[in-house]
Amino acid sequence: MQEQVTSARLTVLVVEDEAAILELAEEVIALLGHKVLCARNGDEALAMLRREAAVDVLFTDIRMPGMDGWELGRTANLAYPGIKVIYTTGFCDSLPSGDQGHAVTLLRKPWRASDLANLLQRILENQCRA
Repeated sequence: MQEQVTSARLTVLVVEDEAAILELAEEVIALLGHKVLCARNGDEALAMLRREAAVDVLFTDIRMPGMDGWELGRTANLAYPGIKVIYTTGFCDSLPSGDQGHAVTLLRKPWRASDLANLLQRILENQCRA
């Protein structure tokens, strides 16, 4: 992947319990020029959101021990209504079966860096228009 540094930046909180995937997402997002924060579970992510109120995007795995990504996304949307949530999973049974309480953006694993880059770019463009 080529480095694509943008002049405007998002703050992205990545929540992933698999260390290798967390590191990959962190690297990709940083190469895109965005600020990246990392958490290994839902509780850690919520604590980070309380400390870092300016998080624009929550990029969360769905299947995690303890609080799953759906619950984390719902909780984040209630507490921080402007936050955008991107869910990721490699499991078909983790796909939404009903109303999650907010719009669902899903990036299937294994995801490509270009797919994540495109999603973040669309979010950034929408923020710049607002």
